[in-house]
Amino acid sequence: MDIDFIITNKDGQIIADTKKERMARQQKLFDLINNYGSDPTAVKILESFKNALDHDEKILVYLYEIRDTLSNYFGNGHNAMRQLNLDSKQWSKFGRLSINPRIKQSRHNKEISVNSRDITETERNFALSFAQNMIESFLNYLKWNVNK
Repeated sequence: MDIDFIITNKDGQIIADTKKERMARQQKLFDLINNYGSDPTAVKILESFKNALDHDEKILVYLYEIRDTLSNYFGNGHNAMRQLNLDSKQWSKFGRLSINPRIKQSRHNKEISVNSRDITETERNFALSFAQNMIESFLNYLKWNVNK
């Protein structure tokens, strides 16, 4: 659930409008997808994201495909993080979450046991947010580095 804030100064002028900012960011992402979404790697990571949304029972499997695809594109994870300006701590946190054998929706979903649990909303939100960040960073990379 998103909460919208409009922050004004003492004169009533709008300083921040969270809904407007969110809509502008979403429009920017749509524009990037329209302009660079036909790149083969972009197609693959966008499809992985769609599959994650469509198949919650394997959400981390599909979201990890994005990280794996970008690592392959740039030669390794370190290069991907550097080229896409991704935070290494979030990269690692995402990786640990994705391979956690205790989470039913992880890459180890075939190893479900009585100790397994469902992914939490906090974990799901982090994974989706980080995956979207990877996608957006890659599309921006294409924008600034392809056909230059």
